[in-house]
Amino acid sequence: MPTRPSSASCAACCFRLLVNRDENRQPRHILTGVLTEGTVMAGLGVVAGAVDGYALARIVGSAIPDVKVPGALPILGAAAVLLAAARVDVMEALRAE
Repeated sequence: MPTRPSSASCAACCFRLLVNRDENRQPRHILTGVLTEGTVMAGLGVVAGAVDGYALARIVGSAIPDVKVPGALPILGAAAVLLAAARVDVMEALRAE
């Protein structure tokens, strides 16, 4: 029975695949690809969090009558604030204080 590879060897294998895939690409294209993938992942995370938060608020609101369920607008506003906060450079903000 084959042994299961460790997470370190999996990470090394993924890194080798990425390096081989990007070997003939220009550095600008590699950077664009990385930024695009990161933006897509962050966007999907925000959307999933907003949807899950809204669903959880509806579930709690139906179980506890005194809890008011927020509408879609406050949830979308909170998601927009989180996206704006993600653009802030943490080191710059700390230096400004």
